[in-house]
Amino acid sequence: MQMISMLVLALVTAAPTPSRPAQIDGAGNRIETFAPIAGGKDSTDSISAVHCTPDRQRCAQLSLDVDGNVWTLYLFDRLPGAAGKTPIASFPVPNEDGNARMALWPRIVREASGRVLVGVEATSSTSYSGGGASAATLTLAAAETGNEAMKAVLTVPSRGSAMIRACFSEADMQQRASACHDEYAFDGTLTLDPAVRTGAPHFIFTTSAKSFPGPVSRSADSLAAAPLRRKDVKWVTDAQCSYRRTISPDAASGTFRIDTPLPVCDDYLVP
Repeated sequence: MQMISMLVLALVTAAPTPSRPAQIDGAGNRIETFAPIAGGKDSTDSISAVHCTPDRQRCAQLSLDVDGNVWTLYLFDRLPGAAGKTPIASFPVPNEDGNARMALWPRIVREASGRVLVGVEATSSTSYSGGGASAATLTLAAAETGNEAMKAVLTVPSRGSAMIRACFSEADMQQRASACHDEYAFDGTLTLDPAVRTGAPHFIFTTSAKSFPGPVSRSADSLAAAPLRRKDVKWVTDAQCSYRRTISPDAASGTFRIDTPLPVCDDYLVP
């Protein structure tokens, strides 16, 4: 495997990352903290810090093949030593825009069956005059016992934000009550469904979306709207893009399916 020789550890004086309480359903499936190890190597532009479960039974690292511009997720059985260690599984991470920033999800799913799901967040961003936007997508990749190839089993939007300049003159500032940027914020949270009593995990995916000032839209000219009053200058929830979905396993494919299609939320999720 390419880049394996780069997967080594260097001692630094990093402080331990506190563990979050594990989520456990009735079937014994778990979501646990998956954090950079204390004393591990810091992330760089081409390699991530090694992340491990609290018991260090499963560890992972992201590495970039600079020549091919391909990120690969490597999964280890226990912590790799200073001389490196052969991964037990790997996964070429999708990178559709070619310039997305990759990071390991700070949680890991450990199924009662022994299968593990490791998450990678791909963040795309862009800059505007007086603003900018970014959006992140979470992909879970599954590792089956005895199989070196991992596969994507679920992809959901995880974060989004945007700041769009809305004032270009003193008159604009007055019309906008000095709120001179439209802002957007989106956050998605994946948790276990605690009602599951047997088999593979089911997930609850919950999102929160809000805009400022008030219900603005990136597809509309803010200056064409009525002048803002001070009481209008506040964050408001976007009901369409704040939702809850149930995600269930598909036994035939080994992937997961969302019960209802996700709404289009481009204001938050397109940089």
